[in-house]
Amino acid sequence: MVDAPGFDLTAERAETDEVIGGSRLNSQRVAALVARLREKSASPLPPLKITIQREIPPHCGLGSGTQLGLTVATIAAALSGETMPSVRERAERVGRAKRSAIGMYGFEAGGWLVDGGQRTAGEISPLISRAEWPDDWRWILIAPPEREGLSGVAEQHAFQRLSPMTEVTTSRMCRTLLLELIPGIIDHDFDVVSEALWDYGKTVGEYFLPVQQGLFADVRMARLADQLRRDGITGMAQTSWGPTIAVLCPTVPAATELMTQLQSQGQWTDCRIQLVSGRNRGADVIIEN
Repeated sequence: MVDAPGFDLTAERAETDEVIGGSRLNSQRVAALVARLREKSASPLPPLKITIQREIPPHCGLGSGTQLGLTVATIAAALSGETMPSVRERAERVGRAKRSAIGMYGFEAGGWLVDGGQRTAGEISPLISRAEWPDDWRWILIAPPEREGLSGVAEQHAFQRLSPMTEVTTSRMCRTLLLELIPGIIDHDFDVVSEALWDYGKTVGEYFLPVQQGLFADVRMARLADQLRRDGITGMAQTSWGPTIAVLCPTVPAATELMTQLQSQGQWTDCRIQLVSGRNRGADVIIEN
């Protein structure tokens, strides 16, 4: 989990439902979530005025759907007066965590997280590992303009086109995760984590080749990854279906220097480039009477 971008919503009881601020899509999402939660709430949910003060861009591989869904579910539970349900119950109410539960666990506790995958279709995956993110390390998130990753029906169709992952591929990913990534995070071994991150992402990209036609979903981000690799930067991966890629940096100065370089190079100046920290706590909830 990272500290930005994120959602910052305020809500209060009102005469009628109203959503203020945010992109058109996120505003529509909030309105639909409130309507859905009104049907599922254990207590009557009054009309709400919700203001979106900060938001995650939709469909860029940063889990905006899950974070927004859980945020609105938390608001609905708090303002309906019911005892706050578990994060799992809130996720079920808004239809999230059906494929990956990382966003749900991250909303609750933050950190570096690994879920165990679904053993039975439709179940919420168990959390099998959580580690604290090293204080000094940073991510640089880079996304091309006007480009979205797969979501919704398109994402479902993409998974249907893929063959089952082979045992060899699964074993390779598990080995990278359990013997390199997780121990590297715990030991704060930047070099080990960087190499493992690239290897894991490359393996995933190879599996998704039939859908995204390359290791990365976006051609420009693939070129950027090649450039960074030539410059000796190893730790990077695509976030979910992309198009965002995340680049791991060992310190704030190193991250700042790399971000400045990218912003000064003409071929990347139109991209969204953001320096962010890992987040080791869950969502902040403030309730005022």
